[in-house]
Amino acid sequence: MTSAAAEAYQAEKGYNEIIAPEVSKFWILVGMFRGTMPYMLELALVIAAAVGDWPDVGIIGAMLLANGFLGFKEEMECLEALAKLTQTMESKVTCVRDGIGISIPTRLLVPGDIIMLTNGLLVSTRSDVKLGPYNMLSVLFFLDSFGALYKISIL
Repeated sequence: MTSAAAEAYQAEKGYNEIIAPEVSKFWILVGMFRGTMPYMLELALVIAAAVGDWPDVGIIGAMLLANGFLGFKEEMECLEALAKLTQTMESKVTCVRDGIGISIPTRLLVPGDIIMLTNGLLVSTRSDVKLGPYNMLSVLFFLDSFGALYKISIL
């Protein structure tokens, strides 16, 4: 694989990355009021309102709102922390380009790259990666501490 061919492929098809879908904050908030416990509280709220027990309606409603908004706040903090962590993580892989082994980010891999696998290397890809006659989507390879190659079929 040449660098020019790899750049042409990236210009045409884009980077080797999986784009995470964006979830609306509205639907995250709605999700805080879904589930077994919120449903039970919502049912209790409806029953309390049906019998006219207004102090209990207020207490149960306040519990539902407090739980929903606190859960939403924590979810937003988790998503923000995950985004920061994901931005700082960049895995690199050694591949052969122009006949020379170079270290590149995995997002720059293209079909046809020859990857040099080492012990503990994680490579994510959106395309089929082939190693000899084996397809990496159906076969898992790993190296032990002595460098021996093992093959495990995944059903």
